Parts: sequence; structure tokens; C-alpha cells
Amino acid sequence: MMKWLALLAVVVLLSGCVGQPENQAGSSGNTPTGAAIAAVSAGVTILTAPATVVADSRFPVTWKVSTENPAAITETVLYYDRLSHAGTVPTAMQPSMLKYASVTPKQKGTAPGTFTDYVAPGAAAGDTAGKIYFRAYALVGGLNYWSDEYAVEVAPKPVVTITEYPKSIGKSNTFTVKWGLKNGYPGKIDKTYVLYGVRDGEYASSTEARAGSTPQSFEALLTAPKTAPETVYFIVASVVDGVPFNSTAMTLTVS
Repeated sequence: MMKWLALLAVVVLLSGCVGQPENQAGSSGNTPTGAAIAAVSAGVTILTAPATVVADSRFPVTWKVSTENPAAITETVLYYDRLSHAGTVPTAMQPSMLKYASVTPKQKGTAPGTFTDYVAPGAAAGDTAGKIYFRAYALVGGLNYWSDEYAVEVAPKPVVTITEYPKSIGKSNTFTVKWGLKNGYPGKIDKTYVLYGVRDGEYASSTEARAGSTPQSFEALLTAPKTAPETVYFIVASVVDGVPFNSTAMTLTVS
């Protein structure tokens, strides 16, 4: 009888040690902290960006850093380049490994949070048509988080070219200047006209302003001065998509 009682005591003792977790909640084992949980579940998403922009004009991008629990964002930026760096990027991938050509100034804050900054295509794309590629990046809990890569079309800057004019003209005679405008986005020509005068850089007269959309050609009739000899200086002034710019200055001789 005593032997059976001793055996029963051993079984009860062992049953109290079975089924216990290796690290219970609240213990000092490897249970992750709230910040670590937030970092593991972080994500970066582009919220807004334009479809097309003009070279050398900045455009805004808004992105969001998401976490299940509040967490400190050590830094968050936009990386951009004329070359694509497509593909899924793991958290072990540091920014220096992707080799984007340009980056916006660092920001920091608390996740979940929304951020906005500006990409300048001219810094990477110059004046030529093409695309600008970018990702949002955030460093949270010591891990690297990346959005998907996005692409924005970069349209060339608007250009005005004087295509035809006389090299010389008789005094008081009329003459025609022809020019063309191209590029820009969406390419709305708000106004375009000729400025002219008898002093370099001083244009006392102008033709009637015209409007339209690129690409488009124009011409205007001008009148030469009544005195000779003179030199007439002229340029074509234009505003396309709200941006003013001028042609190269030209000259003709009045005899």
C-alpha cells in the first residue's frame, strides 16, 4: 500500500511541470516589447503622386508609415532616380544597397504617420523626356521598410523657336516673324507674343498676344522704324502651363 501511495505522489508532482510555456507573458524571457511588435508589422505606402510632370519642376509625393502599435520613426525619406530599381525589397536592404541617385531631406516622427515631400525631376532627369522612379523609405525599430517603386512620366520643358524673319528691312516697312512652341505638360499656351525695340534688352513695342496649345506655330506682322540705319532687337515672350519664358534674342537691320 505504501508503494502505491509513493508512486501516486510522483505522478502528481510531474503533472505540475507539463504544458507550461517556455516564456509566459510578463516573464523576463524573449517576449517582444510593444515597439518591437510595431516594427515587425510596419509598412510604407505611397498615397498620392502625379502621373506626369515637366522637367525641372518639383512635384509632391505623400506617403504613409503604418504600424499596429505606435512606434518611433527614426527617419523617413523619398529615394528617386531616372533608373528603375524595381522588385520587392526586404527589411535587411539598406538604402545604400539600392543606389538611388537622389534623396529628399530626412524626416522623423511617430507611426502611424503621413508625410509629404517634393521630388525634383531636374536633379535626376534633366530636360529630356522619360520617367522618374521613386520609393518611400522608413527606418522603424532598426529595420528598413520600403514602399513599392512608382514611376512618373517626365515631359520636356516647353521650348520656343523663332523659325523665320528677314535679316534686313527698309525703314517703315512691315515684316513677318514666325515662331513655334512645343513640349510642356499639358502644353497650354496661355500667351505668346513678340517684344521688339531699337535698344538691346529694351523692348518698347509688342504684338498682340496669342494663345493655344503645344505644339503650335505662330506669326506676327511688325513695322520697322521710320529712321535708318537702325538695329531692331526682338524676342518671343511666352507663358506655357503658367510658366513664363523667352526665346533667344534676335536682330535685324533697318536700312
